[in-house]
Amino acid sequence: MHQARHERLQRELKRRKIDCAVIVPGPNLRYLTGLCLKPSERITLAFIPLDREPALLLPLLEVPQAEQALKAEAKLYSYGDEEGPDQALSQLVRDLELKGKTLGVELRQMRLLELKQLKRHLADCRRVELDGAMEELRMIKDDSEIRLLRQALELTESVLAKTIRAIRPGVSERAIAQVYQRELLEAGGEGVSFEPIVVSGPNSGSPHASAGERAIQPGDIVTLDCGASWGGYLGDITRNVAMGRLDPELEEIYKIVKEANAAGREACRPGVAVQEVDRAARQVIERAGYGRYFIHRTGHGLGLEVHEPPYIIGGNEQELQPGQVFTVEPGIYLPGKGGVRLEDVMLITTEGAETLTRFPRELIRL
Repeated sequence: MHQARHERLQRELKRRKIDCAVIVPGPNLRYLTGLCLKPSERITLAFIPLDREPALLLPLLEVPQAEQALKAEAKLYSYGDEEGPDQALSQLVRDLELKGKTLGVELRQMRLLELKQLKRHLADCRRVELDGAMEELRMIKDDSEIRLLRQALELTESVLAKTIRAIRPGVSERAIAQVYQRELLEAGGEGVSFEPIVVSGPNSGSPHASAGERAIQPGDIVTLDCGASWGGYLGDITRNVAMGRLDPELEEIYKIVKEANAAGREACRPGVAVQEVDRAARQVIERAGYGRYFIHRTGHGLGLEVHEPPYIIGGNEQELQPGQVFTVEPGIYLPGKGGVRLEDVMLITTEGAETLTRFPRELIRL
């Protein structure tokens, strides 16, 4: 599987006239090698050239993990703390004959720390952006990725159900968010996709408000946006809870958002322009008179990162393709009053689309 990903990357590098990809710790390194490392003061760099075996520069203390976790062939160039990476990197550069070549680098992931090393050892190399090539590769999920995404979403929904049972008047938003995190750990999850969003009453009128100390009250609408990680792949779902009788306008906007969510999901199929999914959901809200309160894109891709292409937004003329996984999450946000967002995860198939999230979409009433 990882060898096939290397070959796909090499074809893309050839098309873009790039001699070698340079990958830093993060989602692209995990995607290409299976190696899960975090950036630190000790640099790690993977080099994937067009016509040679990949090479990995890494600290000596990471070698045991790399030998166990690597899912693709790569020659290791290690270094200790005392000597630092210079000698090992110089040898790697000579072995791969990288002098004067064109390097593809991750503009959104690479730090100045790694860039400084590249400039020192490969000053005569041309550096170009690699992000677009990696986005093209990762946007189409293979069977193993789809399996992991299904498992991440199943775990997310199981923990969400347990968390909802803890919601009651007088409990703070932050306490409910902590319940989610605790239940996830007890269920064996790797961790959260992101800090869970639990917002109530007027706080729910802000799409990305953080869980705070506000106590949940009767008459509130509570928005829960959460996700769980499984095998490196991330879940994401948003549901809403009504604490008793709601303001009639909040009841109404829930119905509108639910209809918009259904319209967006219905528009998903191969060959459809991405912007048509956004338009289908947005038109429902605009026709109901709440267009100016839907203040974000309709969705985003989901995988090793919680936000990745394709972005479901107006103006994106890219066509949907089988294997793409993304969210559909329309919302209406009334400042000072409250808001609603309803988020599901879609998989484009050869015949249409599948909604991967199974959690009920009816307003949950406590």
